[in-house]
Amino acid sequence: ALIFLHSTQPTAISHVDLSPKKLLLDANFTCKITNFSLLKKDTKSMALESDIYSYGILVLYLLTGKQTSGIVKEVEYALKINALDSILDPSAGNWPYVQAEQLAHMALRCCDANRDDCPDLAYDVWRVLAPMQASCSSLSSFLLASQDEPPHCFICPILQEIMEDPHFAADGFTYEGEAIRGWLDSGHDTSPMTNTKLANLNLIPNCALRSVIKEWQQFTSTQ
Repeated sequence: ALIFLHSTQPTAISHVDLSPKKLLLDANFTCKITNFSLLKKDTKSMALESDIYSYGILVLYLLTGKQTSGIVKEVEYALKINALDSILDPSAGNWPYVQAEQLAHMALRCCDANRDDCPDLAYDVWRVLAPMQASCSSLSSFLLASQDEPPHCFICPILQEIMEDPHFAADGFTYEGEAIRGWLDSGHDTSPMTNTKLANLNLIPNCALRSVIKEWQQFTSTQ
């Protein structure tokens, strides 16, 4: 929803005061944002960055269920000592640890005080969220949305081709396994997407996304 609001033309819509109380869920658990203001993108870039920061805080709040004051430092420390699971909100059910860790890293990037490192919602943030959506959504949602062109989350950021063996990396992005291994084997210890140092060099197969890609390819080959 924020991506849509921030990308409207000619005037961008920025919420300015994003908080849990401003988010509503309908009967289908679709999120609705309420009480936003109209702000011009060229004069109100600070407001757009404020939305991104607030979004990061919201994600950390959803992950942990903790008060937002001091939540950034608490999550940063938990990740540093590999203890994120100890602060995940148990009332939300059993969090898939890999996805929770990716969300935490993404949210911390949104909360970075350095404006130059502020992630782009439509590119950086969605690159993390889209594979997760693919992993938990029905194939039909992708077929309805895109029958001719592959969904953006199917494309490897390095090769710019549909992935055959998608893998999660520590930066929260999903890459073609061979491509990201080649990147790491060449001596890189930074993210190909953000150029920041990776917390670790572990790669985890994204089996759910791979399955959805295969189904999409089978569907489109019969059309």
